[in-house]
Amino acid sequence: MYGALFLIPLYFEQERGLGAFAAGMILALQGVGSLLTRWVGGVIDRVGARVIAVVGIAGCAAATVPFVVAGPSTSFVVLGVALVVRGGALSAANIAVTSAAFTRLPREDVPSGRRWCGWCSSSAGRRARRCSRRSRPRVRSTWRSW
Repeated sequence: MYGALFLIPLYFEQERGLGAFAAGMILALQGVGSLLTRWVGGVIDRVGARVIAVVGIAGCAAATVPFVVAGPSTSFVVLGVALVVRGGALSAANIAVTSAAFTRLPREDVPSGRRWCGWCSSSAGRRARRCSRRSRPRVRSTWRSW
């Protein structure tokens, strides 16, 4: 689900020749789709988190297909609609999974569950930063050496 978040900007930059700012502005359509699915929390209470998670994952996969077959002449409108749908589906799946995780916790454990989720996300961020530091070539220059 998240792997395409790294590849879609590359499509817009390398295949379409857009700059980083323009590619980012187009990717903001995923945020619009995410905002449109704020009502999903109420639906989860009625139909269950599993149904919403499966539909969200399937919708995310289906909305990624236009980028798989896209070429340099693919319409920006088609890709924009795919990004809105993809953002909404990704957000719905995330809401469903998080809701299911917290629904099963006893009420007194919810604060520690929230801390655990925060620790996992920040720990993953620290690991990613460490890995990216290791993979970058070391440059031993300072501004004075320019």
